[in-house]
Amino acid sequence: MFNAAGRFPAAQGFDLPLSNSAIQYYKSGLPLLQRYLPFELAILATRLLYVVIPLVGVLYSILRFAPALYGWAMRQHILRLHGELKLLEQDLGDGTAADHHPDLRDRLEQLERRVERMRVPVTYAPLVYNLRLPIDLVRARL
Repeated sequence: MFNAAGRFPAAQGFDLPLSNSAIQYYKSGLPLLQRYLPFELAILATRLLYVVIPLVGVLYSILRFAPALYGWAMRQHILRLHGELKLLEQDLGDGTAADHHPDLRDRLEQLERRVERMRVPVTYAPLVYNLRLPIDLVRARL
């Protein structure tokens, strides 16, 4: 009644600047989800997409990094056992530890039990086998 047909709503004749949403509406019409879904459901889906898409990106990055982190942790654990064996061997090599052989033998047996109980993937099995040989050599020295 007050406006000619096709003139309302219109972007002309306003003293205030248009918002980004209004500019987008005048350029391309309703957003895609609002064309096919009820308004409330479209808004909810849009907000969920704003949360889910970055979350998927972050989770994907973490999951891609997880195997490398797991491998690093496995190698560190095995190398820590190598370090303990080296300390035990150094204690054995010192002339001062000659009277502590039962203690050294107990430490060596504990280390060997820890190595035997370790559950490692096949990829890291050679590192564990490479640890068992020096344990046998230290036992022979004892």
